[in-house]
Amino acid sequence: MGDWAALIISIIIPNLGGFVIGLIVSKNIPWYNNLKQPSFRPPNWLFGVAWTILYTLMGVSSYLIYEDGGFSQNAVPLGIYAGNVVLNWLWSIIFFGCHLIMLGFFELVLVLASAIVTAVFFYPVNQIACFLLIPYMAWCTFAGLLNFAIWSLNGPGPSFQRKKKTEEMKEMK
Repeated sequence: MGDWAALIISIIIPNLGGFVIGLIVSKNIPWYNNLKQPSFRPPNWLFGVAWTILYTLMGVSSYLIYEDGGFSQNAVPLGIYAGNVVLNWLWSIIFFGCHLIMLGFFELVLVLASAIVTAVFFYPVNQIACFLLIPYMAWCTFAGLLNFAIWSLNGPGPSFQRKKKTEEMKEMK
């Protein structure tokens, strides 16, 4: 490892974004706890621990790609990675911030797909960087199952429920 500053920055960026997103999530924990939950839902404290580990692995992974040619040689893989991180953060805003459970599920499918594409583009540059993304992809898969189960148990989200209630009220008149 050469550039310690680059390694630290690579780790801090996803974690810092995760911390900011965590503020949105923490304000919405009462809403989340009131949803019908599947039996396989982990305890709330586990999410913060898991994301800290995953964001750190993602940061190390991106650092390894950066070290193997910098931005000039690896602009495409690093750009795909950056897009994935943004999609990842966006999910929390959609699901927790906007309470759009169904849209959150479909956006999470995009997160997983872009994580797979990121790994595919990382592999020829640095196989270790690719393999460091496996826990992240596994967690995204689990998160997708959890999101789908919550959607199945609770419906798509408040905006869709308001529309349904409005339609029901019109039918009653």
